[in-house]
Amino acid sequence: VLRKERLGDDKVSVTATAIKAERAVIVDDIISTGSTIAEAASLLRSSGVSKVIAACAHAILAEGAEARMLHAGVSEVIASDTIPNPFAKVTAARALAEGIRRALSGA
Repeated sequence: VLRKERLGDDKVSVTATAIKAERAVIVDDIISTGSTIAEAASLLRSSGVSKVIAACAHAILAEGAEARMLHAGVSEVIASDTIPNPFAKVTAARALAEGIRRALSGA
């Protein structure tokens, strides 16, 4: 388990408990600069994790984000299609449609 602590608007600290896995998935709501993912991936890789996958709902991907994550050891990024991006592998259409249906039906 990784714990993230925000140290300011653009700085985070990532710490880990005992890591005993060969593969890990980092889940975040938004990937913008990729810094949090990169820091977490570096920590996981230095702890012996051989494959790190990053997953997010919204991939904003500011300039340099992809390179930052790949350089830190992320082997794959999985994102939704809520924002056009090269990693969009999951569609949000069904979840959005269900939310709209519920809102219109008063559920």
